[in-house]
Amino acid sequence: MAAVTAATFPSQQNLLPDVKPKNTRDYARILERLTDALASVPDSTLILEEALAHQPGYRLATIVLGHRHSRCALLTAGTHGDEPSGVEALCAWLEQHRYRPWLDRWQFVLLPCLNPWGYEQDVRENPDSKDLNREFNAPHPAAEIRFVHSILQQPFDLVIDLHDDRDSHGYYLYQSVDAGAEAVGRQILDRVGTVTSINVNSEIEGRAADRGVIDGPCNPERLAWWPLAAYAQTHGVKRVLTLEAPGRHSIEVRVQAHLAAIEVAIEYCTRLNRE
Repeated sequence: MAAVTAATFPSQQNLLPDVKPKNTRDYARILERLTDALASVPDSTLILEEALAHQPGYRLATIVLGHRHSRCALLTAGTHGDEPSGVEALCAWLEQHRYRPWLDRWQFVLLPCLNPWGYEQDVRENPDSKDLNREFNAPHPAAEIRFVHSILQQPFDLVIDLHDDRDSHGYYLYQSVDAGAEAVGRQILDRVGTVTSINVNSEIEGRAADRGVIDGPCNPERLAWWPLAAYAQTHGVKRVLTLEAPGRHSIEVRVQAHLAAIEVAIEYCTRLNRE
């Protein structure tokens, strides 16, 4: 049976004072889905931490599957509260038991919703108006970022960070990988292309792109601000993927695209480690 720690769910009454909820999303329901999905999974843990002292009731969730394995992947979502498809994708990944083909070889750590307040309010930033994916090298980072920092103190072979791009007409990704895995981004988009369109612009978000792949690694020392990918690089992660689903498409399509991308990434890295 899965171990569940401090599984107390927030309510709308626990929102910050003077904030009127939009009632469009329910973080408590996300935690319930995660708990239900893990109830019958052996060798799994759900930990809920009161990391957000200024946001009473919003506990950040960490899920661990396959504790005994040395090969480890980190999957994150919900850094931007108005990008829900990653949160839904990680819930579906657990509910549909899509981790099973690799659970005998991999340990998976999931951070399924890093900005629960923003998720419920359908806004990009946290309640302090911080864009969390610009905070990873801040001198006084937000509590949510300190939480991720603590997770990334352990070694990971792969990091997958799920996002939506509301302005994009097609799926694309950033890859920061070692020399042995350059093709992973191309293989991901080949599979995702069977689910949704690919952004084939030669430039995306000010970066050169090749049929939806924006290559790294970037040099974190040259960046004014660090996203999660840059922080992961500086902590020795050789394969970091930031996946961007097209916000103009339905959330159902975006979720299926993310699930396809996760599957290809894990399978590719599994084969790479066999060689």
